[in-house]
Amino acid sequence: MARRTPGPAAIHGSSSISAELAASALERVHGPVFHGRKNVAALQSQLIAQPKFRQTFYGRKVVLARERPTAPSMFGTGSRFRLSTSTPEFAALLSAAVRFSSPITVKKIMTYLRYAPDIEKPAADEQETIDGIINGMTQQSETVETREHHAVRASHAKSSACGTGELTIAAGLPPELAQGLFAKPGTHPVAVRFAQGPGETLGDRVSTHRGMSIKVFDVPGEKLPGHAVDTQDFVLATGTTFPSGTAAGFLRDGTVIGKSTGLPEGVKSAVSSTMRNLNRALHAFGTESALADFFGHPYSHPLADSYFSQAPVRFGDYVAKLGVVPSTEGQRALSEWRLDPHQDEDGFRHATVAFFRENEVVFELKAQLWADAEKQPIEDASIDWPVAISPYRTVATLRLPRQDAYAPDRVRYFDEVMTFRPAHSLAAHRPLGSVMRARLQVYRALSDFRHRRNGVASEDTASIGLVPA
Repeated sequence: MARRTPGPAAIHGSSSISAELAASALERVHGPVFHGRKNVAALQSQLIAQPKFRQTFYGRKVVLARERPTAPSMFGTGSRFRLSTSTPEFAALLSAAVRFSSPITVKKIMTYLRYAPDIEKPAADEQETIDGIINGMTQQSETVETREHHAVRASHAKSSACGTGELTIAAGLPPELAQGLFAKPGTHPVAVRFAQGPGETLGDRVSTHRGMSIKVFDVPGEKLPGHAVDTQDFVLATGTTFPSGTAAGFLRDGTVIGKSTGLPEGVKSAVSSTMRNLNRALHAFGTESALADFFGHPYSHPLADSYFSQAPVRFGDYVAKLGVVPSTEGQRALSEWRLDPHQDEDGFRHATVAFFRENEVVFELKAQLWADAEKQPIEDASIDWPVAISPYRTVATLRLPRQDAYAPDRVRYFDEVMTFRPAHSLAAHRPLGSVMRARLQVYRALSDFRHRRNGVASEDTASIGLVPA
């Protein structure tokens, strides 16, 4: 295995620290990043003026304790600053969050792994597998077209809401997060589509995984081949993993789904219900099945769900999985909401559109950085990346104001014309791993099929001004 180049380390937690040790680290720091209003010289002088501390190092465990808890914090109680340096003897201080008012034991030091082309390991027969996925899903789409007399998306066919708004990149991100699209603070227009999982138009009693696709506009920079406009797409779904894991698993599971496409909707509803009940039983034991959730997602509100990239993407100099999490009290209050599908077979859409009509919708966009090549594999998207190793950290805020999220002209444009693809990406956010390499080709092929059959020209939408109000 190629040796990975580590990036900045970070101590997750906070600690008190000796004046001498901190001052010495400040003198030797390389590219410091501080949260607070004090510059380096002022901070160092105030540190030196602090009472003495004592510190003991136990290998990678750092114990730092204050001798006299009498000095006030220079930034106020609970304030923090960060240090980053390449000096080995100060590795314990790299990106450290320092809290003068409450000394604790620092238990873990994080080092994020850097992106390199050789982190991907394609299987020898991968292209043959991808061709098989395209052929199988095209046949599935033909079956659906025959029944519905219209070609629909092969995944996430039934939209719940089509919104527009803004993505605000956070200011003051640490270097490992200030990457690619997120390198500079600012605000970008966005178009966002929420949808149900199946590649056919089914009643909501067949509640499977959901999708959330985000198109970010006004994004300059080097793009992936074939993407010629200044946009960045993030194609997300419920669940932190993709149960099929690899392109080979995608082909295997897609073949089963394809064979079931022609079955009556009642059979699909029964399968969905069985999977939902399986997870309900597993919850009693503190676990759940990602595959069961894929086929039998709870009847939850689409705006109360979190959505994830499931597989990794390049994150500038690093690698990450991405996720969006609801962040308003109104959305969190929907956590106990459940649809009665026997009352409304389009209830997810009606509930989502009704909420948009009266409320702002806000999600925090988060990145989970790659830190452990063994426990956070690149090639197998079925393995969850433990948050204990690397937590999801906020890099931007997605705001969708109150609006008519299902206006007819807008829905037609979103559903029939606009395309959302992993390949619509900055080179700095190239999709990675087996499933993502398959998606790069599969999304394009199936989109071409759908637009061709419907006689509609597809559009790689270049400006938010092209999206109907």
